[in-house]
Amino acid sequence: MLSHPEQIRTGRGMRSAHATSDLQSLSVEGCVEAHSTTATIPLMTISIKNLELWTKIGITPEERSTEQRLLISVELNCPEVKAGKTDRIEDTVDYFEVAEIIKGLAKKERKTLEKLVDDILDEVLKLKYIDSAKVEIQKFALPNAKSVKVKMTR
Repeated sequence: MLSHPEQIRTGRGMRSAHATSDLQSLSVEGCVEAHSTTATIPLMTISIKNLELWTKIGITPEERSTEQRLLISVELNCPEVKAGKTDRIEDTVDYFEVAEIIKGLAKKERKTLEKLVDDILDEVLKLKYIDSAKVEIQKFALPNAKSVKVKMTR
């Protein structure tokens, strides 16, 4: 790390480089590159893929009159899970509990997949260890299409 301004050679001539105690920066014709010297926190992702549920969902009353098949996938980002060292369920996200939360939410009738995605995110983000999450829901309602997907990350 440079401790005082120095002249450095670039492809376009001489420029000044400046450094601070915890952040290094190089300014070349208005462009700044910064590199933090802080350590990164390990991130673990816990996923549930294609949890199959049946629920009443749709815009019209006719569409909501019978249950429709959904496939729900979640990715839970957990920066401080300790179970890798302790091997204790108390030190991680219980994916069985997450699946039960999703199943419970699917019992309520809704008009849109977007609302169900938002409700799932609201609930899983309340759980210990979860920093962020992605939820994807597939619905099989369009003729000539494999599925319709709605995905949100928070």
